[in-house]
Amino acid sequence: MHWSGIRGTACLEGKHHVQEYTRAFDGLRAAALSPQHSVQLIKSVVKEYSE
Repeated sequence: MHWSGIRGTACLEGKHHVQEYTRAFDGLRAAALSPQHSVQLIKSVVKEYSE
């Protein structure tokens, strides 16, 4: 599997490599804020820095 990411491209060889990246992505997705909470956070930071 060929994958393009932040740090360039990589060729994932073997099922174990794909599983590693899948687990990492799942962890990031689980830790991320929801879109609504992201908007609230951004608005609060903008408000804080505009005062």
